[in-house]
Amino acid sequence: MNKLIVLLCLCSTVFGQRNMEYLDRGIVVVRHQRDSVFLSWRLLATDPVQVAFNIYRDHQLLNSQPLRKATCFTAPLADTTTDSKWTVVPVINGREYPGSDKFLLKAHMPVQQYLNIPLLRPAGKYSANDETVGDLDGDGRYEIILKWEPANARNPPQTGLTDNQLVDAYTLNGKFLWRIDLGKNIGSGAAYTQLLVYDLDGDGKAELVCKTADGSIDGTGKIIGDANKDWRKLTDEHDGKYGIYLVQTSN
Repeated sequence: MNKLIVLLCLCSTVFGQRNMEYLDRGIVVVRHQRDSVFLSWRLLATDPVQVAFNIYRDHQLLNSQPLRKATCFTAPLADTTTDSKWTVVPVINGREYPGSDKFLLKAHMPVQQYLNIPLLRPAGKYSANDETVGDLDGDGRYEIILKWEPANARNPPQTGLTDNQLVDAYTLNGKFLWRIDLGKNIGSGAAYTQLLVYDLDGDGKAELVCKTADGSIDGTGKIIGDANKDWRKLTDEHDGKYGIYLVQTSN
């Protein structure tokens, strides 16, 4: 007896959950004119499409209607002699939800279109170079990771040794967090020292990836490898001129 077997194949689309970092509203307030301030904040990936926002200064509502399709606002600033606290509150279907952390605009702030973040300049001839951002402590706020480049930085085919490459971390309020000294065995220059900041292990805190070598000092003061090793060599490969920088790096 012959049997007919019918197989039904049902296809469906499966969406994997994308990786997203946890971030707060990132509210920033600057005094952009003598008598007014400019606010900006983040629209989060988890916000519904109907989200709107209310703006508060010292618990006083500033907008007559919830703000829609905008993440910026200009507000009057009548009194510049006292501190003021600013908050952005999401509104969904007419209901307010917990707002952002308060941004403190200090008294007598000058008119400027940026946040002034003080840096701890190292000794010697160094200048602030490349920087990137990442949430280093998992609090939802970005920190700044900054590369200090010495005046004698080199890039191929330039010859010569360089001073040590330094990397700092700061909060957006200007608090100094740590400094990494990559040591004498890492050349300073765009071709030698690149930085990657990302939450690689998914623990909610960003990591810093860069090239190190014997003698590099991490942000806690711990020396990597053998501090006495010197892998630098001078050769005469370029028309008898000394100064080719060679390094051996660690894994």
